[in-house]
Amino acid sequence: MVFKCTHISNCAQGIKELVGALQSRGVAVYLISGGFRELTVPIARELGVPCENVFANRMNWQARLVCLQRQNTGVRTIVG
Repeated sequence: MVFKCTHISNCAQGIKELVGALQSRGVAVYLISGGFRELTVPIARELGVPCENVFANRMNWQARLVCLQRQNTGVRTIVG
């Protein structure tokens, strides 16, 4: 499931136009977020910002898998 504004204009009025104007002048636009990259990339795509210009936290999807693998081998694991 992806969470984002239904329309980018609901997030910040005029942001799509601003990004477009900057890019038309050759300015590289970056999105820097304290949120998760997985939630920021869809917004970047809608704005036309390249994914490599998105800097945000990453979710560690492998943590649960490692925990389960250790449980199956009898090793106790605490995940906090």
